[in-house]
Amino acid sequence: MALQDILQKIEQDAQEKIEQIEKSLSEEKNKISELTEKKISELKEKLEKEYENKISQEKNRIYVQANIEFNKQLLAEKNLLIDKAFSIAVEKIKNIPDYRDFLKKLILKNIITGSEEIIISKNDIKKLGENFIKEINSELKNKNLKGEIKLSIKDIESGFIIKNGKREINSTIEMLINKKREEMESEVKNILFGENSK
Repeated sequence: MALQDILQKIEQDAQEKIEQIEKSLSEEKNKISELTEKKISELKEKLEKEYENKISQEKNRIYVQANIEFNKQLLAEKNLLIDKAFSIAVEKIKNIPDYRDFLKKLILKNIITGSEEIIISKNDIKKLGENFIKEINSELKNKNLKGEIKLSIKDIESGFIIKNGKREINSTIEMLINKKREEMESEVKNILFGENSK
């Protein structure tokens, strides 16, 4: 074999080896490219799902928060209406035609010794008249009690407070309504809003 033939053979072998390496590199490059594309696609899909989940969670959080806020406002409005209903009840009781008799019966029911002090509001004393305490003392004597009720006029809304030493019975109309409020609130809610729950 001549030198020329040997060089040609070496060159041909080298060329074949280069082509094999290039082919191998190309295939490796394609594999890497495919894997990269696949990884990118998987990552993109994963990020999109995470993003969609976060959006969904945020929407739910906003919805729940808005619902809570709405319910708070609704409850506050309902409570205002209930307060107003009980305020109207107080005013109606203060203005009933037999308010004088109502207070008289309530006082007589709460007197123990007949020598208590009765605190009455400035507004009520006008409605009750001068003889109101005399009438109460007379009825107490008929019940074999002392009949020595003392009258004090103070700045209370309406109704009365009975004092006997340190003991005090608050029977202002507002206090009486507040005592009844807990047991009546459910019924008032049902009337105002068609609700049975407390």
